[in-house]
Amino acid sequence: MQDPTTSPVDPDVDLHVPAELRPHALPVLAAISTGGTLGSAARFGLSAAWPHRSDGFP
Repeated sequence: MQDPTTSPVDPDVDLHVPAELRPHALPVLAAISTGGTLGSAARFGLSAAWPHRSDGFP
């Protein structure tokens, strides 16, 4: 693993500007988790609202 103080840096990025730093992964993971939770609840709700035949594909 390279030392971060000696590794090459993109000259267009100013690391002293907080907006140009890499965002944390936690908000992204929270959004993915929330989307999966809401999607599965919506799928269950739709399957309960529109019943299908027992030999049919839901």
